[in-house]
Amino acid sequence: MSQHTQSPSGISSLQTKEEQTIFYYPSQVYSSQRGDETLYFAPGQQAFVAVNLAGHDVLKAAVEGGTASEISLRLSQGDRELGAAVQQLVSPFLDDMVSRRFLATEPFSKERKERPEADKASLKLSNLYLHLTDACNLHCVYCYNVCHRTENIAQQRSDAKKGRQLSDDEIRKVLDAAAEEGVETVVFTGGEPLLRKHIFELAAYAKEKGISPSLLTNGTLIDREKAVCIADSFDGVIVSIDSWVEAEYARLRPGAPLQQVWDGVRYLNEAGVESLAIRPVITSLNLASLPGFPKIAKEQLGCTRFYPAVYLPNSPEELETLGLFPDHEIYWSTLVSFFKALDEVGGISVKDEFALSGAGTCGAATSLLSVSATGDVYPCQSLHVDEFWAGNIREQSLGEILQDAPALHSFRKNRWPWFKSCAECSLVTICSSTCRVFQNVFEKHQDLFFQHMCPFFKKECEHRLWREVDKMQVQSA
Repeated sequence: MSQHTQSPSGISSLQTKEEQTIFYYPSQVYSSQRGDETLYFAPGQQAFVAVNLAGHDVLKAAVEGGTASEISLRLSQGDRELGAAVQQLVSPFLDDMVSRRFLATEPFSKERKERPEADKASLKLSNLYLHLTDACNLHCVYCYNVCHRTENIAQQRSDAKKGRQLSDDEIRKVLDAAAEEGVETVVFTGGEPLLRKHIFELAAYAKEKGISPSLLTNGTLIDREKAVCIADSFDGVIVSIDSWVEAEYARLRPGAPLQQVWDGVRYLNEAGVESLAIRPVITSLNLASLPGFPKIAKEQLGCTRFYPAVYLPNSPEELETLGLFPDHEIYWSTLVSFFKALDEVGGISVKDEFALSGAGTCGAATSLLSVSATGDVYPCQSLHVDEFWAGNIREQSLGEILQDAPALHSFRKNRWPWFKSCAECSLVTICSSTCRVFQNVFEKHQDLFFQHMCPFFKKECEHRLWREVDKMQVQSA
């Protein structure tokens, strides 16, 4: 395409648009190598590209910016004749990089987006975790709820009125309030939610109120009859199964044999549960068996939808006392093998269904709240601690707590990134460490965070970026 301009003397001159266009390179870029490919990620634009060796050379020459001619001249090391020939190949590549938002034809904004502080007018509660009970038939060694559950059970025994479990009528009132606040999804959890006697009636009530109910269960209590009720009552089911190896499962989740869970998942499949996923919590104890899980799950359970989650300590002390956090290098290589195996059986990772964004998207205290079995409200299901107690639904409405609780206001004002070093990292906009749980656990032990957690999250970010690249290549093939 050409652009005609009129010179001051009135003589027409011809100047190509390409010669006028200036290309700008992002101010902050993260790169990762895989074979002959290099992945570049620009956090400011949430843009990522993977290029071959030739593309890598062009982007290196484009770091200083400039026109296609100037970039080509750098590639040809100042040889103008060669640069003119190179430009014919470089120009389409640069245009492609602009179309993919990695390069730009206008200067990039230097302002870094921060997590917006929610004001009252913008608060919209869309997700609710509803703990139906603190009781559980398993004793998972890493359970984030074990201390809270123990304290609540003790309180129930000593103070029958204040610490009693919410009644069915009270839970219906919570669901009434949730519907008024525009809640779209309620996760029935616990403890083990299937220990709640009238769970299916409560799930049906949620549907009546226009709320989609999901179930998070350990799967040990599901027989054929119950599976049919679950299929009829819930729009989604996640079953926590840490391993297909019985010895590993028993060590991580004492309390019931793996076969009970295996049978429960089969029954759910037979009953026709559509959105069924297996959630293994990955630790140093079950990491080695992880790549074999997709094939076993497909052959024996008929389920190939996974929601893998790495074990996250409840305190810095747990890193040493439990020793469950896997080495990040071994975890990285194992996860690659796991996803390859998952692809081979036509499986799906639930995490791949999420947008490639982490920082600033945590909905705790804004779009997400958690209600304990005794009616206490917290920012999320993983932060049932006194510091973040927002109130009790027996004393205030859910809407009042969402809008007015001092603990939630304080929670929202605390802006990411939580740690100073994270602010300088190119991956902070997609890093899962922006969850407030990590600040709560590691604020006074940041050295442990950067020793144990940070390397893992960097590997996870790289992995997710490459997964996105692979998906795009399959789509364009």
